[in-house]
Amino acid sequence: MRTVAICMVLFGMPFSGSILALCMISSAFLPTTLLSGFTTPAENMPQWLQHLAVINPLKHFLVIVKGIFLKDMPFSDVLENIYPMILISATTLPFATWMFRKRLG
Repeated sequence: MRTVAICMVLFGMPFSGSILALCMISSAFLPTTLLSGFTTPAENMPQWLQHLAVINPLKHFLVIVKGIFLKDMPFSDVLENIYPMILISATTLPFATWMFRKRLG
């Protein structure tokens, strides 16, 4: 229920809005968290899930955070995980901009 309330605040959705759409959006949070390697290491996942986890930017961010704080990760290893996040943002941000402009106009 907290997730629904948070989404209502973040997306500016009135309570009389589409609760089904809100539940669908909030249900996307769990798989991305599980695929990120936050709860279990990505190396322990089946091979097909490891390939799916590569497109999750949270996975790369968590590798960087854990590496810097726990393992003193060198900058070259940090860059290896920043490049996929740049690629993911370069492909998703133009789409998000297009959707935003479409909604405004």
